[in-house]
Amino acid sequence: MAPFSLESDSVLRFQLPFVEYSGPPRWILWPTWAWRVVAPHPRPRTLNLFQRAVMGLCRAGRQRAEVIGAALHLDKQLAAHILTELAGNGWLDHLGVPTKAGLDALEDDESEPLDEQTVGWVFTDPFTGELWPRFHREELPHAEFELNAARHPVLLSGSVGNPFRDDAFAVSPRAGEPLHSQRPRAEDVLKAVRLHRKHHSWEEEPVASDAPLVRRISFVFDKPTPHFLAARAWRDHRGDWHMDDPFGMGDSPRLRRWVEERFQVQPALRDRLASIVVGAPDSEDLRTLTTQAEWDVETRLTVAIRTRGVLCERLVAMQRALLEAGLDASPADKWDDVAVKAQKAAERLLQDICLARPTRPRLSRDVAMNEALIQALAAAAGFHTPLPPSLTRVRAGKVEHALQSGSGSLRPLLILALLGTSGLPEHPFIHAARAAPDLLHRLNALATLRDEAAHESSNRLRASQAPQGRTELIRQGVETVYLAVQHLPST
Repeated sequence: MAPFSLESDSVLRFQLPFVEYSGPPRWILWPTWAWRVVAPHPRPRTLNLFQRAVMGLCRAGRQRAEVIGAALHLDKQLAAHILTELAGNGWLDHLGVPTKAGLDALEDDESEPLDEQTVGWVFTDPFTGELWPRFHREELPHAEFELNAARHPVLLSGSVGNPFRDDAFAVSPRAGEPLHSQRPRAEDVLKAVRLHRKHHSWEEEPVASDAPLVRRISFVFDKPTPHFLAARAWRDHRGDWHMDDPFGMGDSPRLRRWVEERFQVQPALRDRLASIVVGAPDSEDLRTLTTQAEWDVETRLTVAIRTRGVLCERLVAMQRALLEAGLDASPADKWDDVAVKAQKAAERLLQDICLARPTRPRLSRDVAMNEALIQALAAAAGFHTPLPPSLTRVRAGKVEHALQSGSGSLRPLLILALLGTSGLPEHPFIHAARAAPDLLHRLNALATLRDEAAHESSNRLRASQAPQGRTELIRQGVETVYLAVQHLPST
């Protein structure tokens, strides 16, 4: 049996704080190892430091405030306040003489306090091995649940007359996935307890009053118990999405990051939280459109696209423009913006390739010779030829400028990258030609669309007579950019 499976007592559901969210939340079950821990902590003293010192002087017959203040180097008024406080607790009589209750409290406080044993739980994450900053000293809050027809868990709560059913998604490790199950060290458990007392989570919230004062660890059991933690994903009214800390300590950016990392290896989890992360699909809110664009780009290219920096930003801008152009109230010229942003994304992709594999242009002033060279390189790489004249007749000066400046428009960058394929069988263009032999033609068509979008021309006027056809061409240009990114690694 898998270490994390849905059994009768496998789900833990802690009390979560009330939050105001936009739309219904989503529940996930996040796996965790629960470790049994025995930790002694000192029995609390009855008297504080000042009370104990004043009681000792009163027992010795020195009951006046000025005498006590001088002996303890305290202000007279502070000494009088402590005397009044002790009398109010019934530990001093009206003359300042310790009562029997006061003497018993003093004697008990001066004796060596016995440690009390606290038995509790700490939790580690099976994917990262990290220890949650949480020490739970009560019985674990096992949740009731059932499996629906699709074998997904449904959390049960409420009463018989007012039941609640929350559909959930269990984040289970994949078959053969390596898990971290090392027993936490005593010093790590102590650190978790201290963080629990000082913070509600990694986010430095106020002190959590339910954490015990623990100064050492007696024993950590050898084997953990696998459980699932019920955690809530929700979206606020500003459009941001959150993951609750499963132990009821508020918002948890750490768990949100873990969940986002899990999107890559568990697409079903990504689908489950799509409505929370993205929001309303038809929203015209710019924040929502940007989030939707980020989601779409990662769906097409996986979350690994985030590592490609500026290129990822250009792709998100392209996709956001595409979403804006598709809105009912969007003007027709918004599609021009899509074409421009699509070319900018393609240009950034080619800039990265040219910077990673610099080459010297071998173009001459002889246009026919240059055209023959470009056609030959494209054919040798495996692209469909002949290439159109609009690509093969790019002026040599523009290609030289692209080399020197590290920038340039799409066609000169295409030629510069193509010139670098000679003698390099591992060049990205060689790889791309095997998967998409018409890629150069498609990128050249995108450059034409961008030119029409950026300049008034007779071609633009004719295109405007068939807006639906132009819209489809621009959509194809966006698809070309995605195709190029998929098959043109920057390194």
